[in-house]
Amino acid sequence: MKAVDTDCHAYYYHWKKHLYQALKDGKWEIIDRMIHDHPDEAFKAKLNKNGDKLLLCAINERKWWLVIRLVKKITAEHLAESLAETDDFGNTALHLAANIGRVEEAKKIVGAKKELLKYPNRDKFLPIQLAARREPANAYKMTSYLFEVSKEDETSSELRKNFPRVMLSLVTAGFYDLALDLFKYKEDEKGDRIRDLELDILEKMASDPGGFKSSCRLNFWESLIYSYSSIPSKHISRTKHSTYAVYKAKFWNVLAQVPMLNIEDIPALKWKHQCALQLFESLCKIADETGYPLEKTFLLGAQNGIEEIVRTIIDSYPTAIKNEGRHWTAFHVAVMYRHVKIFKMLYEKNIRNGQYLRMLNEKEKSVLDFVEEAGHQAGIGTDSGVVFKMQRELQWFMKVTELVKFKKSPKKENPELDLPEIPLVSFEEHHADMAAKDKEWMTGMANASSVAASLIATVAFAAAFLVPGGNHSTGIPNFSNEGFFKVFAISDALALFFSITSVLSFLSIYTSRYKVRDYLFDLPIRVIVGLISLFFSLICLVMAFSCTLFLVFAKKNVLLLTPIITLSCIPVVLYVILQLPSLVTMIRSTFYSDITHW
Repeated sequence: MKAVDTDCHAYYYHWKKHLYQALKDGKWEIIDRMIHDHPDEAFKAKLNKNGDKLLLCAINERKWWLVIRLVKKITAEHLAESLAETDDFGNTALHLAANIGRVEEAKKIVGAKKELLKYPNRDKFLPIQLAARREPANAYKMTSYLFEVSKEDETSSELRKNFPRVMLSLVTAGFYDLALDLFKYKEDEKGDRIRDLELDILEKMASDPGGFKSSCRLNFWESLIYSYSSIPSKHISRTKHSTYAVYKAKFWNVLAQVPMLNIEDIPALKWKHQCALQLFESLCKIADETGYPLEKTFLLGAQNGIEEIVRTIIDSYPTAIKNEGRHWTAFHVAVMYRHVKIFKMLYEKNIRNGQYLRMLNEKEKSVLDFVEEAGHQAGIGTDSGVVFKMQRELQWFMKVTELVKFKKSPKKENPELDLPEIPLVSFEEHHADMAAKDKEWMTGMANASSVAASLIATVAFAAAFLVPGGNHSTGIPNFSNEGFFKVFAISDALALFFSITSVLSFLSIYTSRYKVRDYLFDLPIRVIVGLISLFFSLICLVMAFSCTLFLVFAKKNVLLLTPIITLSCIPVVLYVILQLPSLVTMIRSTFYSDITHW
C-alpha cells in the first residue's frame, strides 16, 4: 500500500509540474486536455511554492488570454470556489487583475462572481483600492469601472463601510472626480463619514499641489490653453451655449492636442482641478460643523502654494493662520516657500498683520529671518516662470522689510518680540551662491546672444553696400525706384541699428560690477533690452532678405511671393515660440512684479 501511495504521490507531483509548465509556456491545448481529464484536481491543485492555484498562477504569469479561457472553462459548481481563492496575501483574482490594471479580465471576473468586489485582502484593501494605489497606464479606467459596479445594491454596503479608506485611496491617486462622486453618494450619511477622517484626507489634498490650479506648474502655452479651453463634454451635462463659445472652446481643445507644443491634456486637468476644489469645499464645511481641526491642513496648503485651500479655510476659520503650539503662522510658511499670492491673501484678510509678522517661532525666527535666507528651493521653483532668482529674492526682501514695523523690545523671551532691521549685507551673504549662478547664467546667455547679434550686424552692414540688382557703376541702385527696394533699405538699416544695440547691451552685462542691488533692475533691464533688440534685428533682417528675393526673382514670377513670405516667417515664429515666454516673464517680473505691486 505504501508503494502505491508513493507512486500516486509521485504521479500527482509530476502531473502538477507538467500543468504549471504548460501554463508558463502558454500551451492551451495541453491545459485544456488536463482539465478535461481531471476537472476537479486542475483547479484545486497548488502549483507553486506560494500555494497559488491555476487561475491565480495564470494572472501572476500575465497570461491574460488564458485567464479569460479559464474563467469560461470553470464549471458552474466550481466557479464561486475557484474565483474566491486567495494567495498568501489574501488577494483574489480580482485583486490581482485590479492591481495590474487589466480591465477586460476584471470585467469577466466580476461578471462571474460580483461578490469579489467587497472581499478585502489581508491588508484590508478592497480591489478598488489596489486599482487606485498603482500606476499602470489605465489605472483610472480600472478604478472608474470598479467604482461604478461597486455602487450597485449588492456591494454598496461594503463601499459605504470602507468610505474613509476608499476616499483616501482615490485622493492619493488624484482621482478627484471619482472621490467627489463617492462623497455625493448617499449624502445623508456624510456627517457620520466625516467623523472618520482619521486618515487625514484633508491633509492629503493639501499636500497635492498638482490637484489645484493655483499650484499647478504650467508653461506659457499650457496656461494660455487652460484659460480658454472647456471641460470635456463627457464630464458635464448639456447646457445652452452660444455658437461662438462652442467653437472657441473646440478650437482651444484641439490646440491642446498639438504634439509640437508638448502639453498634457489640459481640458481633463481643468476638470480635475474643479472637482478637487468642490470636494475640498464640501469636506471643509462638514469638518467645520463637526469641529475637525484644520490648522495642519491650512499650513500645508500655504506651504504648497495652494490658494484655493488657504482661501477656503481662512474665510470660515481665521484663527487657523497660527499654530499655537510652535508659534508658526502661515506668514512664516508663505515667506519660507516664497508664495507671494498666499502672503498677499493673508495680509489682506487679517487685521493683526503686525502681530503675526513680528511673531517668532520655536526657533526664535521671524519672517525677516526667513526672507533674509535663501528661499526654500521648492518655493522658488513654484513661483511661476522665475528667470531672475536673485531679483525675485530682492523683491521679497524689500517687500517684507517694508511691511514689518521695527521696534525695540527688552523682553527677548516674548514670542512676539519686535525685531531689528536686517542689513542688506546679511542678505548678500546668504545669497552668495544664488548670485554666482545668476551671474553665470547671464554671462552665458549674453555670450551666445551677442554672437548672433554680431552676425546680423555683419550681414546687414554688408548688404547696405551690396544692394540687390547692382548699380552698373553709376552709384545709384537699379531698383531705387521700386517700393520693395525702399522697404529693403529701411529694414536693413533697422537690422543694423538693433543688432548693434543688442551687442552693446549684452557687452554691458560683462562689464557690470554685479552688486546685489544690480540684480533688481540694472542687470534684468540689460538682458531685456538685448533680447528685444535681437528680436527686432532678426525681423528686419528677414524682411530685407525677403525684399531682395522678391526684387531679383519674384518680380518676374509672382508665384514665388507666397513661398518667400512663408519661409521668411519660420525663424521669426521659432524665436517667438522659444524665447517669447521667457522674455514676457522677465518684463513682468521687472516692471509688473506681483510682489511689489500690491
